[in-house]
Amino acid sequence: MNEVRGSVVVGIDGSRPAELAAGWAAVDGRGRNLPVHLVFALGGVSPVLPGTYPMQCYYEGIDSNARERLDAAGDVVRAAAPDVRITTAVTNQPPVPALVDLSRQAHQVVLGHRGSGGFPGLLLGSVATGVSARAHSPVVVVRGDPDATGPVVVAVDGSPAGDAALDAASERASRAGLPLVAAHAVPEHHRAPAGFLEEHVAAWRRRHPEVDLRWVEERGDPRELLLAQARRASLVVVGSRGRGGFRGLLLGSTSQALLHHAACPVLVVRARA
Repeated sequence: MNEVRGSVVVGIDGSRPAELAAGWAAVDGRGRNLPVHLVFALGGVSPVLPGTYPMQCYYEGIDSNARERLDAAGDVVRAAAPDVRITTAVTNQPPVPALVDLSRQAHQVVLGHRGSGGFPGLLLGSVATGVSARAHSPVVVVRGDPDATGPVVVAVDGSPAGDAALDAASERASRAGLPLVAAHAVPEHHRAPAGFLEEHVAAWRRRHPEVDLRWVEERGDPRELLLAQARRASLVVVGSRGRGGFRGLLLGSTSQALLHHAACPVLVVRARA
């Protein structure tokens, strides 16, 4: 597990979205001086064992295919960030438990928005949502065609997970030299505390005075607000669950809407224990 500790873990299956995830992880890892760990989950297929047995050729073919796809993903990482250290692994576990287990040691887990092969269920609502909901580390689902110069957008609601998201978004905006947009939606028929958003982000403004911090506060559906902001963003950051203006921020509501429809990568952050 030493090669996983503090690394950027990427789920690989040979699909184009998984390659995009590997490229995104390479650039992010380079910016943080972190290694990239590429993993292929066989999903219950027996690994290759020494010796001869009736299905040996079949299992060797599966293992060889997994290794080839990991090699291809490694080429993507090297093309994007030649100096990033790469490690690889093939696991017999199904994708969700494998990646959740690795997330205990990882800096973050990165997935493509849709997959095939070793991750045949890598559609939103299966692997991506399963890992995003259960991972111990932050999870990035790479989707859309992000504007690398666009702002980092973060959902703010005053919840512990929302504050963790604001921490993560502030750090990323500072490191990348990008603007930060804090977005808060007030449900219809709810009274919003006067100046809630401006007061809530004040501490982060003091902590990161170098960041161009802006905020957007609107009445209406938080999903619509964030999806609209994501069209111009390089990354949108949400907490795994929220309250207040984003009180439905569970996977399956606002965060799931972003995972399904955002025009840029989505980072899901869990509250600190």
